[in-house]
Amino acid sequence: MTSGRTFAVTIAAALFATAAADACTGMYVGRKASASGATMLCRTVDLPPATQLFRCESRARVENAPGRECRGHHGFRWPLPPTTYAYVCTPAATSDDLGDFASLGMNEVGLAVTATVTGYSCEAIRNADPFVEAGLSEDSMTGLIAASCSTAREAVDLIAAVMEKVGGREGNIVMVADQSEAWYVETYSGHQWAAVRMPEDKVAVFGNEFGIRAFDPSAPGVRSSPGLVSMPEKAGLLVKAADAPIDVFRTYGGKVHDDFAHIRTWFGHRRFAQEGTVGEYGRELDLPLFFEPSGKVSAADVFELFRSRYEGTPLCPEESGRRDVRVIGDEYQCTCHVIEVRDGVPAPLACNAWFTLGAAEHSVFLPLYAMTKTTDAMFSADSAPGAGKRSYDAGLASAHFRRLAAFAELDRPFYGRGVREYWRSCEKAMLAADSAVREKARRLFAESPARAAEFLTARSVALQRAALADARAMFDGLAWYVTENNSARKFNVNYHTHVLTPHKPRKPFVPSAGELKSAASFNSGKGGNKP
Repeated sequence: MTSGRTFAVTIAAALFATAAADACTGMYVGRKASASGATMLCRTVDLPPATQLFRCESRARVENAPGRECRGHHGFRWPLPPTTYAYVCTPAATSDDLGDFASLGMNEVGLAVTATVTGYSCEAIRNADPFVEAGLSEDSMTGLIAASCSTAREAVDLIAAVMEKVGGREGNIVMVADQSEAWYVETYSGHQWAAVRMPEDKVAVFGNEFGIRAFDPSAPGVRSSPGLVSMPEKAGLLVKAADAPIDVFRTYGGKVHDDFAHIRTWFGHRRFAQEGTVGEYGRELDLPLFFEPSGKVSAADVFELFRSRYEGTPLCPEESGRRDVRVIGDEYQCTCHVIEVRDGVPAPLACNAWFTLGAAEHSVFLPLYAMTKTTDAMFSADSAPGAGKRSYDAGLASAHFRRLAAFAELDRPFYGRGVREYWRSCEKAMLAADSAVREKARRLFAESPARAAEFLTARSVALQRAALADARAMFDGLAWYVTENNSARKFNVNYHTHVLTPHKPRKPFVPSAGELKSAASFNSGKGGNKP
């Protein structure tokens, strides 16, 4: 092994020098409910199998180039404006055959989008207003919005126009935010959708279930398709709310909650809601979409939610032995993100994100900025179409994070604990420096936007390279640990007494300084990235 410094140390050095994603979990934090004062749009992207690979990419602004289209994986087409915005995103690898699947989007004018958490409509609704094969879908939505829209309302307008003229391919839940406001959008069928402006003093956590309940299309702060009420009413499917023309969930989603989704929604309430507002889990629990948190919510709080396996509850698979519970910290997470949007700063500096390229439980959340001009080569590297679909590709950073996580998950107490705690220490160091980094970027921006972009890009790339080096080193170290504590033989033999004793690893795997090998130039702080 090379360097004896840990990634947590290198952080300090850097700072001073087709199918939809059918099992995602979403979270919203209003700016008045967040510890940092930023609006947060958060999501896990969960796709089986665990070999799906994702990337991180910066896409350039295009000036005055009419005639272009956004093209989806299933035939979707929509015209792009002549000038499209620069944005960063986390798309799928091409060989996975998913389409673009840009996942998160942050553009140069201060707009953030996460699309989507899949939502499921009941069969009767799907028959009454069928989905459109070439309609708007998750694989194209993020890129279309990030490239085309400058505000959250423009994004809602765009979704409305597409749903009316082309239609939707699947049920989806979308969140968009700018420096002024944030919106939550649900699409239910071929042409029906609803949206609400999200409250600044509340949070939301949701699995794959629609959350809008009583809804009045004429109320302030809401939007919807013209046929949201009339379509199901004509089909005999309308369920009215006590105080509104429609109960959207019961009309479009069905009469009861589904455990697959509702457990995750419940756990979000249990983790963040005021004490006494939610009890033990039950499918019949009607939980509000937005609720007041018990305290200010930080990015680190969301990281831990996305790693959660319901520890301390009867639903934790490792503690209860149950295998029928869909946890939030699922092994199928391909990438996760927490997007922060701030007011009071120049629009190009408004958005930053924390993202993983693997399952959050045993991966690290790294910083990304809307002004980032490039990423590390292995983070942005793509695989060619047909080049061994879902095969191991050592040229993609995601493959290294995913294989480390898979190894750690084989034995969470002995293999995974050290990996998880190590990445937490890295995140703690990055979060501690975040305010200083953003303040320096703001000072540089006042002098020259290009200098601010250069600084933020250098920081992102340096941390990506350090994290990837450590992921590879930890995988090697963990493999050797497993070799040393090979449990294929169930007993140890004392060759003097011939006594057999049960074979157990002597201690859990702990990444040591000698097992981590971040680049020497990064360790020495030569990147010139001091805040």
